[in-house]
Amino acid sequence: MPKGETATIADDSDPGKSKSCQEDPSLAPPPRDPPHPSPPLPAVALADLEKDLSCPVCFQTLRDPFLTACGHSFCYSCVSTHLNGRSSCPCCSSYLTTKLMYPNVLLGKVVRELQTLKSLTRGSPTENLRVALQHGAHDMSLKEIDFLLNLLSDRKMKAQHREAEENMDYLLEFFHELKRRKQLELDKVKEDMRALKNDLLSLRQERSQLQQQKKSYLTAFSGAKMSASSTSSGISQNSVAKLLQPTPKRRKAMVLIEQYDLFREIYIDEIRRCQSRGSYGSGLDTFRSVVSGFCRYSLDFDPGDEFFVTASVSGYLRVFEFPKAVRWSLVVWNPSLEIQTGKKLSCVSWDKFSKSCVATSDYDGIIKIWDISACQNTVNYDEHERRIWSVDFSPMEPSRLVSGGDDGKVKLWSKELKTSVLTVEVKANICSVTFNPISSNLVGAGSADHCIYYYDLRQTKCPLHLFKGHEKAVSYVKFTPSNEMVSASTDGTLRLWSLESWNTLQVYRGHTNEKNFVGLSVTSDYIACGSETNEVYVYHKGIPKPALSHLFARKDAADDDTRPFVSAVCWRRSDSHTMLAASSQGEIRALMLAS
Repeated sequence: MPKGETATIADDSDPGKSKSCQEDPSLAPPPRDPPHPSPPLPAVALADLEKDLSCPVCFQTLRDPFLTACGHSFCYSCVSTHLNGRSSCPCCSSYLTTKLMYPNVLLGKVVRELQTLKSLTRGSPTENLRVALQHGAHDMSLKEIDFLLNLLSDRKMKAQHREAEENMDYLLEFFHELKRRKQLELDKVKEDMRALKNDLLSLRQERSQLQQQKKSYLTAFSGAKMSASSTSSGISQNSVAKLLQPTPKRRKAMVLIEQYDLFREIYIDEIRRCQSRGSYGSGLDTFRSVVSGFCRYSLDFDPGDEFFVTASVSGYLRVFEFPKAVRWSLVVWNPSLEIQTGKKLSCVSWDKFSKSCVATSDYDGIIKIWDISACQNTVNYDEHERRIWSVDFSPMEPSRLVSGGDDGKVKLWSKELKTSVLTVEVKANICSVTFNPISSNLVGAGSADHCIYYYDLRQTKCPLHLFKGHEKAVSYVKFTPSNEMVSASTDGTLRLWSLESWNTLQVYRGHTNEKNFVGLSVTSDYIACGSETNEVYVYHKGIPKPALSHLFARKDAADDDTRPFVSAVCWRRSDSHTMLAASSQGEIRALMLAS
């Protein structure tokens, strides 16, 4: 077949017609896919296009474009505003009215496409790549697709390696820091062990010396002359030996074990402070005073001021007859009644309307009501979740009492009910809670967050007032008969507050109080508190300095390295010049203001 000719195939049905091979449908190329949107344009091309599609009036991208008879396009709003005052084209000044303008549909479509492209270019590189692939993937060859797959696979592998290396670096940095901190902890433990060994050695040496002194005392008393004297006076040698035997300390040891975490923290803190000063002995002395001071006594009078009751962590509830106590103040007197509660007591309150009803709170978070006349526990309240520090009977409502403790809750109780009447969430450890004597609905609560919360129990959503001023925990709150409140804190101060103006009226300084409960009691004119110097201090309301002080004699100073302190005070209600004071060593004194 000559080059350039086209082969023909005869059609039997119509001999006069023939078809080209290129016109055979079976040999024709497949139909092309419908056109797809173009991929995003470069940023420069988009900027040029946006400039070309801007309105000559507002110089912004055309909005709702209209075409004029003279061939220019404007935003409809722009050209309409222009034609309100004239009849000419903004570009060529040709005659123009609104009737000579037409919607530019095609240009509007182009503007919308431009907006779409602009939104695409503002995306992240990953988003732009995804859009580009979506728009241009139909025109890509298999070779181009393989190239992109290999490129993405390489990028994925590099990203995985980079992430693994970063994670490894993070782990290495964490373990280096963990090792450093553990090494510091180990160094501290080694220092603590060195100090602990020194303290153990000191205690063993002191104990050995005490045992030698005890032996020498026993040898001296076992002499013939002493034996004869003892026999003649009715005292045997065995009784003398028993007197010289140390009193068992099992109760105090149990306190140390039960409060192990607390004492461990105190001891370690003392060690660290002493290590910073390069000394160990003072830390042991300080810790001794803390251990001996871990004791809180509580006192209260009966309604007739004839009896008073004491409670302590030893678990004993003791009732004394006050006149007998004063009459025999020069000798040791026995309590009229003694009850072993089996719990470490933190506070005691005598019912203001009953001579036989007493409430106690303990370290287990239980309030107990006692019938003193029958020596029986009548009611138990155990809703508190932690140790209770304070309980108080209402002076106005016979059946009401209030309590507060380490669970941050103030609870109102009624002797007629088995559950609490009301619970106030304070969100801070409550150290003291008491009724205002003028109302059974007003309660003051001192807390560990340095504040005093004054509540009206009829509306407990928020306190009636929040008193601020102390720098440490508020350990006691008491009300005076003249619509005032007195608070004590471990910052070593007492504060007198006005319940009318909510202001601080006076700040009292002179006693020492940094860590213990030292007691607080008030009358109309005087304020009494204890001190960690084992003294009772009396302040007059109008004077910020102490008016009087009374020092308790140190008990068994030769054998006792502890530092005693006054732990409770209580004025006698019927005689505002007489008070009781108790020391941490269990000594109770009746004191009287003398002119």
